[in-house]
Amino acid sequence: MVTDELDLVYQVGAWGPPASLVLIAAPLGDGRVSVRAELRDASGLLCLDDAGQIRWSLAGDGELIDNQGTPWGSRLVQLANGRAEIRLWPRGGTSQVAASYRGLATACCMVGSRVQDGRK
Repeated sequence: MVTDELDLVYQVGAWGPPASLVLIAAPLGDGRVSVRAELRDASGLLCLDDAGQIRWSLAGDGELIDNQGTPWGSRLVQLANGRAEIRLWPRGGTSQVAASYRGLATACCMVGSRVQDGRK
């Protein structure tokens, strides 16, 4: 028997101007970690139509998977539906991943080799 699961997030209503970036780290199962940035308004709603750019950086033991020319493998990437993503190799240590967006405070999260699903 084969099973599958699909989670949907449905957003209704207008959102305001961008107010913050939220970073969410999750393991990918092969040793890599995914970090997703979400652009949110003051009420916490995703800014779905914003097409600005996110610039990723990393300090520490890990290594960003960048220069791939993909939406999850570039240091500079355009938002899609209010989100951007990058992947990295933790390399057994701890790293601080940062995402910057014009006019907002830079968002940071700590990532290690034992990342668990959820907001970090």
